[in-house]
Amino acid sequence: MNGTVSEPPLSPEVAAYVGIDWADQKHDVVLRSVGDPAKAEHQVIKSDVNALNDWIAQMHERFGAKGKVLVCMEQSRGALIYQLMAYELFELYPINPSQLANYRKTFFSSGAKDDGPDADLLSELVMCHRDRLKAWKPDDQLTRELATLNEGRRHAVNRRTELANEIKSQLKLYFPVALQILENDITTALAADLLVQWPTLAELQKSLQASCVNSSTAITAARKRKSSSVWR
Repeated sequence: MNGTVSEPPLSPEVAAYVGIDWADQKHDVVLRSVGDPAKAEHQVIKSDVNALNDWIAQMHERFGAKGKVLVCMEQSRGALIYQLMAYELFELYPINPSQLANYRKTFFSSGAKDDGPDADLLSELVMCHRDRLKAWKPDDQLTRELATLNEGRRHAVNRRTELANEIKSQLKLYFPVALQILENDITTALAADLLVQWPTLAELQKSLQASCVNSSTAITAARKRKSSSVWR
């Protein structure tokens, strides 16, 4: 179900109203279908790409031939917007967090987030007050494709940073000299070469002894090679 979803021709009608409260650990979704708007369907989506793709596939299966699914979420959820914008099924309504906070205060005196599910309020907001909201639409297919590529790059950069930090943590424990040689930057071609050729301090020392080169000279020579990087 996680594969690419083929999109059937859409009718201009609205099929459903969706509010999404996107969080780090889980994502709350409330859906109201046009056929039964009084019924609020609540669903929790896991915080991973496959879970979101499964939900998108469910929306296509249920509403793809009926019309648009209007989705309301906070503007700060840029990653979610980039993922949904690739599908013609969805019409997106990103709102400012202050708009949601003011709408919440209308129904709950304290205005606190835990007074009521934000996903429910977002769904209700787009259903009852769509005329006061501005739909977000990309200019064309090229814009959507570019946004998808940008999001993929962002994920790749974040993953690179996570891996680099994990490797640094390990090197600090058993091979701190490597970090000194690499000047704490392990995202270069030099870092890859050094760690592949000498994965431990013992192997580096053995190599230096065999070549009669002291550690200071080795560090100086290694730093001169650091001008090339696989990441830049």
